Amino acid sequence: MNTSLKIGYQKSIIAGAIAGFVDGIVSYISVFIAPSLGLWEAIPGTLTFSYIIVQLSAQIPFNMMWGIVFGLVFAMIYDRIPSKGAVKGLIFALIFYWLLSNIRISQIMASFGEVLWPTVFIWGGFFASVAYGLVLGYLYKPKK
Repeated sequence: MNTSLKIGYQKSIIAGAIAGFVDGIVSYISVFIAPSLGLWEAIPGTLTFSYIIVQLSAQIPFNMMWGIVFGLVFAMIYDRIPSKGAVKGLIFALIFYWLLSNIRISQIMASFGEVLWPTVFIWGGFFASVAYGLVLGYLYKPKK
């Protein structure tokens, strides 16, 4: 593997991890505030400090890991995505992250009769995807 290719993938790993970190926070916040907007009932016990810490300490590392995976995919197809900069990342995230990850899993859950979690995935996943895509698109700069 040549040096410029390694550097490009290293950039995508770093950008993906940072975007995944932001995604984890935005995902949690969007799901956390949804009951106050009347989208669904609050899950009992979710307003405790320990619950919030446990959720964030689980979500952030997982989202960073998947942020890296999606960051590598982003680097591989970067030239095929229309637009540039943060908008390029947003387009990528809405297609690959939200549509293929969140909408797909929500459809599978809904087919088994689940109602709450598909809604949570679609709602939280949308805002997480927007945040992830904008941060990834802003941070990742391919070598020219």
